[in-house]
Amino acid sequence: LIKIGGIKIMKIVGVSSCSLGIAHTYMAAEVIEKYFRKLGHEVKIERDGSLGPENIVTEREISSSDVIVLALSGDLYNPERFENYENKIIKVSADDGVPKPEKILKLMKDKGIYKE
Repeated sequence: LIKIGGIKIMKIVGVSSCSLGIAHTYMAAEVIEKYFRKLGHEVKIERDGSLGPENIVTEREISSSDVIVLALSGDLYNPERFENYENKIIKVSADDGVPKPEKILKLMKDKGIYKE
């Protein structure tokens, strides 16, 4: 968590993946990134689509993040990367990430991860 001028900026990383790896993978990633950037946070969402993983989240980014959003309706590429970070993982369906990023924010607040 970084504070700039009294504003708390979170580092958010994650992965989006749907069963077909086409539309929802990319739409979920884009909606999540736009929503949390609009709130002033740093965001990087990996896309695990039909072409394979894109915008891959590194081990360093995972370990230094404040929260990990897994928006999955399909398989997760290299899932062992996230094994030791259960305390900061928020899991939703990729379909949930498309229309409702507010649900992700609520889950973050409920888990005590999101600080306003």
